[in-house]
Amino acid sequence: MFHAFDVVTNTKGDSLVGYQVLVRDPTTGAVIPIFADDNGTPIGTVSNLINIALTDNAGNYSFFVPFGTYNLEFRTPDGVSVRTINSVPFNSGSQGAPGRDGLDGNTGPANSTYTSLAALKAAPVTNASYIFAPPGGTEGSTTAGTFLYQTAGAPYTADGVNIIKLDAVPLTTGALVRQSATGVNFDGRDAGSKLLESPSITDARFSGGAKGSANDTPAILTALSGTVAGSDVKLPPNTYRVNRTLRLNEAKALSGGARESVTIIFAADGVYDDLGDGTKAAFMVPHITNPGGGDGRRTVLNGFTIKLEAGAPTGIRGFVFNAPTYAYELAAESFTSDGFSVYAGADQTVKGNANGSSLVNCSARLNTGSGFSFIGNDANACIVMGCRSSDNRGYGFFGNDLLGNGGFGNEADNNTLGGFWTSDDKPNRTALYSPYTETAPHMILGRLSLVIQPQGLGAPERAWGGHVIASTPSRDLYHSVGLRFAPDIQTAQDMGPGTALRLNDDGLEWRPHAGGGLFRIAADYNPNYVDIVYEGNFLFRLAKQAITGNFNAKTPYLPGGFVTGDNVRSGIVGASMSAPNTGMYDRGAIWLNESPSPGGNVGWVCTVAGDLATVGVVKPFGTIGA
Repeated sequence: MFHAFDVVTNTKGDSLVGYQVLVRDPTTGAVIPIFADDNGTPIGTVSNLINIALTDNAGNYSFFVPFGTYNLEFRTPDGVSVRTINSVPFNSGSQGAPGRDGLDGNTGPANSTYTSLAALKAAPVTNASYIFAPPGGTEGSTTAGTFLYQTAGAPYTADGVNIIKLDAVPLTTGALVRQSATGVNFDGRDAGSKLLESPSITDARFSGGAKGSANDTPAILTALSGTVAGSDVKLPPNTYRVNRTLRLNEAKALSGGARESVTIIFAADGVYDDLGDGTKAAFMVPHITNPGGGDGRRTVLNGFTIKLEAGAPTGIRGFVFNAPTYAYELAAESFTSDGFSVYAGADQTVKGNANGSSLVNCSARLNTGSGFSFIGNDANACIVMGCRSSDNRGYGFFGNDLLGNGGFGNEADNNTLGGFWTSDDKPNRTALYSPYTETAPHMILGRLSLVIQPQGLGAPERAWGGHVIASTPSRDLYHSVGLRFAPDIQTAQDMGPGTALRLNDDGLEWRPHAGGGLFRIAADYNPNYVDIVYEGNFLFRLAKQAITGNFNAKTPYLPGGFVTGDNVRSGIVGASMSAPNTGMYDRGAIWLNESPSPGGNVGWVCTVAGDLATVGVVKPFGTIGA
């Protein structure tokens, strides 16, 4: 059989990794079987593809094929045909297959060894490779090493170190190029320098590179799949367009710059991963336990925006984090479900575990669902800091996770269903530190949630500070009814009686029963008092000085009096200028005399219960000395 081998590069000399090479019958176009060795071992044992060879990390490929004349086809890693070289003769021995530019490959022996520089320069161009092995390891400035004859970088400049001129070939045609990190050239930079750089989705080795074209899907997917785990893949400033889910099946960093300068637009008619709950994912970071495969745990995303094109069907989520993900300076806009979804747990169709994810300085706006959602029993212990959610049709921040998350300085504005929501039927202990919201309903939080120093809550001039809203003690447990803020009493009643407090310039208001009276603690009736009022009637008045601890306080004001004793009958029920004679009273009711005088009485006491106009009896008591 014929042994074909060569290196596949682009016009810049960059090695093309993972490219597919196959052989076809020039007449019928049928794929010709190729083999891994001369013994007929199928090439699929090496490439895992039937009758297709793959280029390695250096762009090299190798296969055996029965003698004959064939067409040689080259494909991108995702199977897109990019070039076919017709009528290639594979007739005897072995040789490099036609190279990337369609020229015949070198036909001479591989690893021909030369012990002098003169012999090396006199070597034929047909060798597959050249080994320079001078006595002592060096001759002049040229050290021992392996060279290949190359033409793609012509014209060359011979330096006697990495580039050697052959006697029979002008540098405008080709030269021997050292095969080492400092000898292989990439777009004007040697490989050693190139390896210090981060790969970019614009690199030509990734299906030609993303260019901000009508469809950058192949380039971006190849960049995500064709780089090793832990790579930092760069997103240069541009607007890119894709029509498939971008899925990170290995932990990588994907880095842009300022999120306004890098945008990925997802096509309205694209094909996106189905999550099994009626929604799909545009950008997916999967967990190893996810049925769809992949392991994106500890992926880092930074500095770019994703948008969904107008006209897309409902149910397409933006970012979906099914594994621990660290997101910074991202934005998700115009998706037909949630913008950001931390979405994982055995209770979900997509399993996974995204506990411990973090989102910092991210933005979600104009999404049909919520801006940020935490869904599932393994979407807990996440940190959300400095994020903004605005103009979404769901909630700003939606927490239907099991145990809760931590929010620090997040803002929710103009979201249709509300600002912040957490589950009340799970042990969800979400803590919100200094959240900001201006539009109602501001917060609908489960009984175990905690809010510290909320800001805004209706208008900038009402910004709060120094307040803690938490659970309240009851017996040996700590609990509270779900805390809800409402802008007015009617909205509070719509939420259900007894579930809402209204905090405004009038004070603290609460309506405990549907259709019942309104309780208010207020300080606006009289500048000297804090009043407890029921339906406009004063129940109790405390002097402000008493509350502040001033011992020269004015006496409390109880306009309805008070009762005492086990039978709750006796007590001071009012004051009068004369003996009262109307109303129903119990025995023991006392009125104080508002106009006492020497020889007069201190007040009056009811001695016979009943209507004072008929059967009730009131007698004076307490003679005042002369």
